[in-house]
Parts: sequence; C-alpha cells; structure tokens
Amino acid sequence: MLGALGMLAVTLLAFYIFSSPERLTRIALRLNWKINGDHAPFYVALDMGFYKDVGLDVEILQGTGSASTVKLIGTGSNYLGYADAGTMIKGVAGGLPVKAVGVLVQMSPMAVIFLPTNPIQSPQDLMGKTIALTSGDSLSQIFPAFLAANGMSPSDVRIISFPTPWAKEEALLRGDVDAFLGYYLAQPVRLKMAKNIDLGWLTFAEAGVNTLSNSVIVNSRFLREQPDVVRKFLLATQKGARATLDNPEQAAQILSKYSAGAALNFAACKMQIEVALKLLHTARTVNKPIGWTCSEDWEKTLELLGNYTGLRVSGDPSNYYTNDYLSDIK
Repeated sequence: MLGALGMLAVTLLAFYIFSSPERLTRIALRLNWKINGDHAPFYVALDMGFYKDVGLDVEILQGTGSASTVKLIGTGSNYLGYADAGTMIKGVAGGLPVKAVGVLVQMSPMAVIFLPTNPIQSPQDLMGKTIALTSGDSLSQIFPAFLAANGMSPSDVRIISFPTPWAKEEALLRGDVDAFLGYYLAQPVRLKMAKNIDLGWLTFAEAGVNTLSNSVIVNSRFLREQPDVVRKFLLATQKGARATLDNPEQAAQILSKYSAGAALNFAACKMQIEVALKLLHTARTVNKPIGWTCSEDWEKTLELLGNYTGLRVSGDPSNYYTNDYLSDIK
C-alpha cells in the first residue's frame, strides 16, 4: 500500500499530467535566403505566438538559395520550405517530391539591377553586357526564360556567378559588371539604406516574364502523412500575413528584431515589407484568401518555363500546387 508520501507523489504527478499544456509539435521552416521583407509573415506569426496558438513550435532557418531549399525539402532534410515557384517546378521536373501549398509572392520581384549611370531600359540593352548572379538562386533558374522570351540566349550576355548576393553587389559598385540579377524589393532597399546608393532596375515582369514566385513548399510524403501540421502552419502564417497587412510598421519592428545579423534596420525592413505587400496577389487572386493561387497563373508560369527553359513540365498545374490546406483568411 502507498504511504502518505506515495499518495502525495501520485497526486502531484496526476496534477502535472492533466494540467500541463499540450506538447507543441516541433517543425522547421527553411527559408530561401537571409531575412527579407517578404519573410515578415513568418516572423510576425512566430513573434506574436500564432504558431504556438495552433500547437506548433516553429524554428525558422535561413537558406542559401531557392534551388538549395527545394532540394532540402525534396530529400526530406527539411519538410517545410519557402522557395521560388519556378525553381520548385524545375525541382519537380528533376524528380523531387515537393508541392506548393501557398504563394506569398505572386507577382515576380525578379529584376536586372543596375547603376543609373549605366542604365538598362529594355532587355535588348543587355546584349554584350556582363551580368552577375548568385549561384543556385531562383534568378539563375528563371533568367534563361527572361532572355528567350526577348529573343536572346545566354550566349548574348556574359554571365559571372558569385557565391553571395553581397559579392555581386560589390562587383557592380566596383564596375566589374554592368548589372546583377536580384529582387527589387531587397538589394536596392538595402544599399539605399546602408550606403545611400541609388539603383535602377528592369523587372522580369515588365519584360514579359511574370512567374509565380516565393511559396510555402512541402515535402509530398510529409504532406500526405502530416496534413494537420501543414494546415496549422498555414493558418498561423496567414494570420501573420494579415497582421503584417494591418500594421506594416509593427511587422517591420518585429522583422528588424530578428534580422540584426542581416544588417536590416527598421527603416529598411519597413521599405521592403511595403513593396512585398504589393506582390501578394495577382489580378486573378486579389479577393481570395492569402496564399491562394489560381490554375491560370500556374499555367502561365508553366508555359513560360516549358517554352523557354527546355523543362519538360506537366500540363496539369495540380501536380505542382494545392489550395486545400489554406484557411479563408483574406
């Protein structure tokens, strides 16, 4: 028989078990790169407790390019990622089992970025120019489509690969290259804030190549086996995006807190977030839930990649994306 101390121990154990909070499910999100303005929904959701509210303990990991992130998700090294949709499509064509479950950047932020003293006003101005890109990033995957759609090929330009975005930026400032490929919501803002340097840019979209861009992607097996985790993650992320839309200044404060190592201060974060929020929807999805995409936009992206990059893509967009796990948060 249990003595008084034994009964007390049993009582305390039972109290602990039945009164303790539900254990959180741990999951990591692998970003496409270092912190940028379009990452705000994730950090807002983390900081405001939206992930914990749905029972998730989310760790946000920075990335080294969309191609790397797609590979990590496809091989199961991570289960959730954030990567460019066109780069994900290329990964699927290569046999990686990944799928997009929500797209937070639906208007492409990709651009050819240059100094105003050496302007590039049309794609044809790139003929014979030296262009810097970052090895393995999403822009390097889509640039062939940009060239082909405008009657050019990679042989018409001189391409130099650099290991980091900062290296290609410095190459431009030194005059070693004529332009670099980047996101106009990122590098121009950072250089303006850090060094008071003005840059110009020619967007891929205005040159006829608008592909769906940064998306929440999931390992296909994980999606089948853990659909509730994916659904909860998206719900909290949509809440983070809604909070960012409602209060961009608060979102910038949160993002700058987490981006100290990325040298993004509050002003830079605010500028990046304001640009990113304009890319959240296409004309077809403006009244739809955050992250929701339509088959027509996927078909256009697939058409561009199929016609201009030589990828063998499926004509069925459902092989690449689903809206089934999103909530109705607008």
